[in-house]
Amino acid sequence: MKHLILLEILTGADTWTSESQPMSALARIQADPRTKEVCNEGEDGWWVMLADGYCWPEGQTHAIHERTLKAVWRELRTVRLCHCSECKILNTHDL
Repeated sequence: MKHLILLEILTGADTWTSESQPMSALARIQADPRTKEVCNEGEDGWWVMLADGYCWPEGQTHAIHERTLKAVWRELRTVRLCHCSECKILNTHDL
């Protein structure tokens, strides 16, 4: 499943299927390699904590907050590698 999502990240495709079976929005977000954790805060919406080394350009943060999973997925597709000092330290330790 992660291979399909990586392919979509690289190509910009949006198939929303895995092996001909539709994926739920939540499963798709959880399977994305840029996602560390997904939290449902009820009326406050959804929070996605990003994996180490990634940031959400909109808020320049390591998390996404949106009201709906569809909005989370739209924003998750904008997530990029992070170059903040905290991530640079993490990336140095990974070498």
